[in-house]
Amino acid sequence: MKKTEWDRVLIDIGSTLAKNPGAEKMTTILSMSYFDIPHHLRTCLLYLSAFPEDCKIKKQCLINRWIAEGFIHEEQVRTKYETGEDYFNDLINRSMIQSVDVEYGQAKACRVHVIILDYIKCKAAEENFVTSTDAAEHVCSTKWKVRRLSVSNHTGENVTIWEHPMLSHVRSVTIFGDPVETSLLPSTALRVLDLGGCWDIKDHHLASIDTLFHLKYLRLSSESITKLPEKIGELQYLQTLDVRDTSIQELPSTITKLQRLSHLYVHGGIRFRDGVIGQMHSLEEMREYGFESDKQGKTLQEFNKLTKLRTLKIKLNFDSLNGCQAQDCHSYLGTLLSSCNLYNLYITEYSHVNEYPMSLDSWHPTAPCSLQKLCIKGIFI
Repeated sequence: MKKTEWDRVLIDIGSTLAKNPGAEKMTTILSMSYFDIPHHLRTCLLYLSAFPEDCKIKKQCLINRWIAEGFIHEEQVRTKYETGEDYFNDLINRSMIQSVDVEYGQAKACRVHVIILDYIKCKAAEENFVTSTDAAEHVCSTKWKVRRLSVSNHTGENVTIWEHPMLSHVRSVTIFGDPVETSLLPSTALRVLDLGGCWDIKDHHLASIDTLFHLKYLRLSSESITKLPEKIGELQYLQTLDVRDTSIQELPSTITKLQRLSHLYVHGGIRFRDGVIGQMHSLEEMREYGFESDKQGKTLQEFNKLTKLRTLKIKLNFDSLNGCQAQDCHSYLGTLLSSCNLYNLYITEYSHVNEYPMSLDSWHPTAPCSLQKLCIKGIFI
């Protein structure tokens, strides 16, 4: 039997045990483990009940959602994200979540075992912490006002979350499957809108995004999305914007109005207008800036103005550059080491031919460098 088949057997056994009303001993053991962890970790663990069974949950997305929900408080000398990583690793060490995609000893994602997931879903329902529902069911079947809503829509049809008093205080909406119309969502308290598991959202679904004034976290993952509305700049509290898996080619210049934006995730094909990057003063992390022309190389210099920037991932396309442009790019990147407070710099190179190999000998920071991790994949030698 293959390992994947044994894993499936284990999941099936766990699911059977979790649904067995006579499994009091198992519930007692889980309760002891649950109440043994600190209160702040319990809150973060309960939050995982918003994700479906066997879902791979990216660490990046999860920690940024915890931050948006106010579960993590900034400590002295450390960012909220760094503290969130400690929470994440602590849950792994306590065997409450399973590590996934481990690189250099660090998990990039996690899963929740079906037995634990069943337990925390029950706890979340008891405490009205997360309301999980199928789109075919009535969203507002609960007797309490919904605080956090997780919807699985596999009906093959678009479903509308209609205006209802039960949704007037919802803080978080997560949607998996087919699109769910959110333009009618009445909540002004919404902090998190995660459509990363919703694969056919279109531009018009975002038409009223500016009405969600208190939004702190927005994740989109649909190739049908080609642009963000100009009114995105009205989201004054937005901290995390994730549009990696979309067809957006250029971000609107109004993104400069997002003065609390600290985490920006884009794909390498997204362009920025001149001067935009240099005005994003709260940016702590950006993945992944695409470099395909000399004009973008000049834009790359704008990162020098971002004093809070700690993590930067850059994707180079040398197929579209001539020799001089490639050399300029190399020079810009070397300057970043001296002029930024970067802790982590990732450089990946895309090229069909190895025409412009470059030496790193010239990368000598002129001042003390704060860089802790430098990851280069490509033609540098």
